[in-house]
Amino acid sequence: MSAIAADVLTHADYFVLVIVRTGALIYASPIFGRALVPDRVKLCLILAVGAFFYSVAPPSGTISYGGLLEFTLIIMSELLIGFALAFITNVFFALTSVAGNAIDMQIGFGMANVYDLQTNSQSPITASLLNMTLLLVFFLMDGQLRLIDMLYSTLRQMPIGTPVFAPEIGLVALEAFSKMFLTAVMVAMPVLASGLMLEFCFGAITRAVPQIHMMVVGVPLKLLVGFIVFAAIIPVYVNSAPAIFEDMFDWLARMFETLSNS
Repeated sequence: MSAIAADVLTHADYFVLVIVRTGALIYASPIFGRALVPDRVKLCLILAVGAFFYSVAPPSGTISYGGLLEFTLIIMSELLIGFALAFITNVFFALTSVAGNAIDMQIGFGMANVYDLQTNSQSPITASLLNMTLLLVFFLMDGQLRLIDMLYSTLRQMPIGTPVFAPEIGLVALEAFSKMFLTAVMVAMPVLASGLMLEFCFGAITRAVPQIHMMVVGVPLKLLVGFIVFAAIIPVYVNSAPAIFEDMFDWLARMFETLSNS
């Protein structure tokens, strides 16, 4: 044990940089860094994963830097790597908020929001359900292990202390956001389509029978149909979640490739 502690003290700068890269991804990701997870738990997880990475990927040499300023720049570079990967995970988990907001507006729940501790803002009701479902599927398919393995791959292919300057990550982030938005629209499309069909039906009934007050009949009917369609798409949503995560990991790999080619 003393030998391990002595080795860590000898390469303290390397160990700190491993913790920084690991902590940036874990703390900023929507999987490990959720607001409901206590900070002590996050810190223990970061130290445990960082120590594991240090043991399986020990320093092969010394990190060259001229002083505190250069070491600070290296720390910022490591933070950029972790935050860039965490950004992709946040983008794909944000599709639940986009889809949930569209669904709630369609079925008449636009004003019924709940407080989301993760974002410190009001969140649509269906978005919370979609987010919890997506998170459960992520853990069921061991996505957390794959995410940590991808982080370990960055240590092998982009050694600690490697300077990173990649303006192209902005374009990759924008493309990932557009992919997320398209996926969110596809998730919400059945409810949106059913609502649009009901609007056409309401218009035809209003023209045929003007005596019917569609504001009285239409609102509860839209709510009922929206609930039925939403309940019907949940199994499809669960079965499609692995494909969503495959896209997420593909974009994580693309982000990492962009950073490693800088």
